[in-house]
Amino acid sequence: MPLEEERGVIVAQLAQGIGSMALEFYEFRYFTYKDDDELENYPEGNVSFNIPKNQYVAFGCSLTNLDPRKQTILLDSHSLFWQPRRPGVAEKTWFIVNVDDEGKISSAYSPISTAYGETKLLVFASQNDLGIGSFSRLRTPNVVTNSGHIPSAAWNDRRISLCAKHTFRCALLFLDGYNDIN
Repeated sequence: MPLEEERGVIVAQLAQGIGSMALEFYEFRYFTYKDDDELENYPEGNVSFNIPKNQYVAFGCSLTNLDPRKQTILLDSHSLFWQPRRPGVAEKTWFIVNVDDEGKISSAYSPISTAYGETKLLVFASQNDLGIGSFSRLRTPNVVTNSGHIPSAAWNDRRISLCAKHTFRCALLFLDGYNDIN
């Protein structure tokens, strides 16, 4: 009887790991706005860690489901991109949103489903959690000029910390979701 070996990825031990999800650092991007609820340059965006100051922007990142149980993961409306408070800079939070193919942001949120092995571009654009509030875009801090070099990463549960030398210093991505167990 031949032996078969199943290989998997233990994402949490990698710098890009967020629990069962992997973040593609070099695809991190920001979007500008064409209208109050429409992204100008979607889905390409500006692939950069240099973020403009005092502008309305949304953030995008590609995440891959590498759940060791190979289950689908659903992300709910509480998932967010957070810029913590630091001297001279107020705390800001961009919540996850649904975006259509033309870059139009939906006023309501539907959970985003990601199958095992699937990579999706997630967009964080709302000042409010769309599960309990209405869409409202927000500006980057007035002191943001660039986010320094490619960030290092640290994870804890469903949280990834994008830490850079300047600007955001530490922006956190919190993913709130659950496995779809049928």
